[in-house]
Amino acid sequence: MKASIRTVYGTPEVLHIADIPKPTPQPGEVLVRVRAASVNLGDWEILTGRPRYIRFFAALMGPKSRDGVEPRNYGLWKPRYKVLGTDVAGVVETVGEGDARFEVGDEVFGDCAGFGSFAEFVRVPSKAVLVKKPAGVTFEQAGTLGQASAIAVQGIVDKGQVREGHKVLINGAGGGAGSFALHLAKSRGAEVTGVDGPGKQELMRSIGADHVNDFTKEEFTANGEIYDVVLDLAAYRSVFRARRSLAAGGIYIVAGGDWRSFWQSVFLGPVISRLSDRRVAFLMAESRASDLELMAGMIEDGSFSPVIDQVYPLEQAGEAIRSLGEKRSKGKVVVVP
Repeated sequence: MKASIRTVYGTPEVLHIADIPKPTPQPGEVLVRVRAASVNLGDWEILTGRPRYIRFFAALMGPKSRDGVEPRNYGLWKPRYKVLGTDVAGVVETVGEGDARFEVGDEVFGDCAGFGSFAEFVRVPSKAVLVKKPAGVTFEQAGTLGQASAIAVQGIVDKGQVREGHKVLINGAGGGAGSFALHLAKSRGAEVTGVDGPGKQELMRSIGADHVNDFTKEEFTANGEIYDVVLDLAAYRSVFRARRSLAAGGIYIVAGGDWRSFWQSVFLGPVISRLSDRRVAFLMAESRASDLELMAGMIEDGSFSPVIDQVYPLEQAGEAIRSLGEKRSKGKVVVVP
């Protein structure tokens, strides 16, 4: 099968198309013919190996490669995964022994529980969250839902507990997960402020943002506005500074950003939350079938349409990843074999 592969960490130029063996599903697994796969920030980070702690997490994940090739390293110096891509939408090609979830020919979508969807086929393990695709949702739309749905639902609904009348700020609202979160917050009756770069202001308005903020012109933590919920998908500031933007009883949720914000939210967040009436939390989103089905249902009933910036052929997977890594893309970016 054809796949976009790499053998070293680096820029998108290290990716190239190659013929590799088609994976064979093991007991409890399914083989999916990929029809669409979207790009996430994790693809850029695993491609480049930066920030450096990403390599540490790769080492903790164990020795097996998602593409079925046993690596000779654990990801610290050379990548464990040759084939990137975690979100997938496609058709079940083969069902491994003991998997009663699907039949050959089922149209499915979800998260690979690893990497490997930037290829013609991907082997999806039993631990992966894969669900049947509704007829009214296209493969390209379904391919955007994996990680973005988890972040949006768990950030806005679970941790944020956003409800009617809340003032919500989403930093990174012009990206994939951010645009999902913006729509979800609006659907729950919140007054939403979207923050992103200068090229994404109209996009955020089109999704429904009540207010927009260009972070190159204004720092949201310094303008005096306060919010009940701040979902930060690009946390490159001290959590103490961000906390100033919270109303009493509010919550600041770190869902992406640099190592400083990550460690502060993990280790200092519980202390800040216990000692004050404003909370700081870190969101480690997990794949759940209910999140996928919620967002797919909204697409099918016409209340939501994921913004797809561009669809790239498999041969241009590197450019698709670059557009996200360089923060040029608006909404989601999709790769199709």
